[in-house]
Amino acid sequence: MPESDVYVITYGKLAGWVDLFKSRFFKSACWDEIQGLRKGTDSIKGESSLVLAQHVDFRLGLSATPVHNYGIEIFNILEILQINVLGNRIEFLREWCTDGKSVDDSKALGAYLRDQKVMLRRLREDVGRELPPVNTMVEDIAHDHKALRSIEDLAKKLALRYETGSFEERGQAGRELDMLVRQATGISKAKVIAQYARMFLEDNTPIVLAGWHRAVYDIWLDELAEFNPAMYTGSESPKQKAEAKRRFMAGETNLLILSLHSGAGLDGLQERCSVVLHGELDWSPKIHEQVTGRLDRDGQKNPVLSVYLVSQDGSDPPIIELLGVKAAQADGITDPDRVFKANVPDTGRMRLLVDRYLPKQAQEAA
Repeated sequence: MPESDVYVITYGKLAGWVDLFKSRFFKSACWDEIQGLRKGTDSIKGESSLVLAQHVDFRLGLSATPVHNYGIEIFNILEILQINVLGNRIEFLREWCTDGKSVDDSKALGAYLRDQKVMLRRLREDVGRELPPVNTMVEDIAHDHKALRSIEDLAKKLALRYETGSFEERGQAGRELDMLVRQATGISKAKVIAQYARMFLEDNTPIVLAGWHRAVYDIWLDELAEFNPAMYTGSESPKQKAEAKRRFMAGETNLLILSLHSGAGLDGLQERCSVVLHGELDWSPKIHEQVTGRLDRDGQKNPVLSVYLVSQDGSDPPIIELLGVKAAQADGITDPDRVFKANVPDTGRMRLLVDRYLPKQAQEAA
């Protein structure tokens, strides 16, 4: 190892350093964007991080959004940083959770974490660096009914298999149904979203257009080709992503197509852009918060406009319904005094999606 005071390593490479971690070569460890460990030691990076944490003297995790979905994630993260700091898993579940993942009173848990000095939350107003509030809009848009009708029969079969199959069959059917319907929903509204984006682009307004599926990107690229869009998604190499950012920042294009899951750590966009369009939806509200956070940060000179473009069919309705529940979990823990009030029960994302496509006779039988 070359001699240095600071070593920077990605989460994906932690497993290859485990033996070095055990030698106590490092004295302290800092995890940026520690929400990447929210699955705990069920992931390889979580297992590797636990080894690192156990062989250093000082540990620190940094994140604006440590909880993406359910309250159990904060236990998984803190258990890596300091084992049993919140008791063991059984004790945590008994004390705080109702169903093995959801925290019954997230506001109380958030306050408890501060009282126990295991979490420190600093908002912009706490340090005198406030920005104008984000202007959030939810736009109901038209969609292509044919795209959704084309997958309806298969979606119904998968929903029925999820309801009646074995444990393994249910898991496979659920994953396939999720991928099928979300992609079809994205495709069904892609052209309308391109038209919506065009209004900003023709006015020479830089925008970030966020999505998830390659098939949806392809439609956007075709419909908006004249604006020379830059791509920052999972398909591009680090070098290609850097070039996409450079083109956008240099004004060579006013359109940056961003993957919902590729923006962590991306900084600088706020110096040129204040409009983000959420063209596809993720099950986690914190994913969308992070995307908006690429623009809503220090250096932004204008109020940020964050627009969610939502269809009234396909996967969008159940996702919108569940996002409220997950937002309540996450915000109650990180900001107990600013908790979002959810109005729907948490029945789980697959339950909502299955019920949307399950034949009526099967629902009645169940």
